Amino acid sequence: MSKAPSVSLVIVSRNRPAGLKRLVSALRFQSYGMFEVIVVSNYADTSFLGDLPGAAAIRHVFMDVPNISKARNLGIEHSAGDIIAFCDDDAVPEPMWLERLIAPFADPAVASTGGFVRGRNGLNYQWQALKCDRAGEDYPVEMEPDGPAKTFMFDGTYFAKVQGTNCAFRASALRGIGGFDENYRFFLDETDVALTLALAGWATAIVPQAEVQHGFEESAERTKNRIPKTLKNIGASKVYFMAKFGAEQQEKALHKLRHNQHCRLLRLMQDGFLGPSDVRRLMATLEEGINVRPTIDGKPELLDRKPVDFVPFREGGTPQEPVFIAVAGNIVRAKKMQAFAMDIVSQGKAVTVFRFTYTTLFHKRFFDARGYWVQTGGLFGRSHRTRSIFWIGGLRKRVNMEIKSLSGQRSFEGIQIAGFF
Repeated sequence: MSKAPSVSLVIVSRNRPAGLKRLVSALRFQSYGMFEVIVVSNYADTSFLGDLPGAAAIRHVFMDVPNISKARNLGIEHSAGDIIAFCDDDAVPEPMWLERLIAPFADPAVASTGGFVRGRNGLNYQWQALKCDRAGEDYPVEMEPDGPAKTFMFDGTYFAKVQGTNCAFRASALRGIGGFDENYRFFLDETDVALTLALAGWATAIVPQAEVQHGFEESAERTKNRIPKTLKNIGASKVYFMAKFGAEQQEKALHKLRHNQHCRLLRLMQDGFLGPSDVRRLMATLEEGINVRPTIDGKPELLDRKPVDFVPFREGGTPQEPVFIAVAGNIVRAKKMQAFAMDIVSQGKAVTVFRFTYTTLFHKRFFDARGYWVQTGGLFGRSHRTRSIFWIGGLRKRVNMEIKSLSGQRSFEGIQIAGFF
């Protein structure tokens, strides 16, 4: 791909219009220009996005079936890009995300890429680099968060794993394997794609600096606090995965699955989120899923491509380099800072608001759907688990420290403090 490849960003959204609106609001700041957005959802339309930048260019595909693999395949069919990327509706990517995520496709051997994922507080990592075996078991891979991308080939035992909320695929390769296997309703769906591509001889690149913040919003499978509502689809997906790729290891793999899920539920019970009856009920749903007898359909058919035109999310598909203004102050000035931030955003600039209290509260980072990033916490608190619990210093020094920690993801051109503290 000598020229900048076109990218189709597929977002599956179900019963989370607020999350989708937040994500779409953040996409205006992507540095990469040649990308279109396809939303597959159970909403009648996307008019609730209003006049958000880029909203009018979104291609919406209606689907009211709770099957994320099927929804992703619909998105693939309606994609016109050379590369197809995926992000969840409870996630927000950093501005350099797409640019970095697709860079490894310059290597013709690469069919898939994945980045690092931070959790709900925007600071701790939820997922980093992982490899996986034919039993669907994960193993960590040492990669520095600020380090370069690394390409992995299947070695007969392990292949690189990608996460559905932060991944991209060469469109021809993804369509060539039939896209996502729709027998997976939840769990191991991306792992199936990664292994299928690996078995076909393709490489995967892991890009640590292609970052997404993932919120883990409530779904049919879990509460907003990540408490499972059912384990049926996890059990059924595991059995199906083993039937496809590792039947000889199935008994051992299912024993490990039962053990791990039981330990997980006991930890939640110790923390007060579940009672003994909940543990028994959820383990029964796991067995219900395991007892589903899978049917392997054989070789998948190629996915069709609908005759759609590529419509860039940002008019003209031009690249940009978002330069951030830092707005810092005390939480009692929150409304004033918000108004100031929104005025800057209206001028087409990017903003990070540092909203502190005179406490040692742990920090968190998130994107406000009104169009700017926020970091909250105590002026004297820590923003990284390896730092001291108590930090001593003034506001400007603290803001400069946080800007430095964000320098790998955001470029800052100024700090606005006067009047806010």
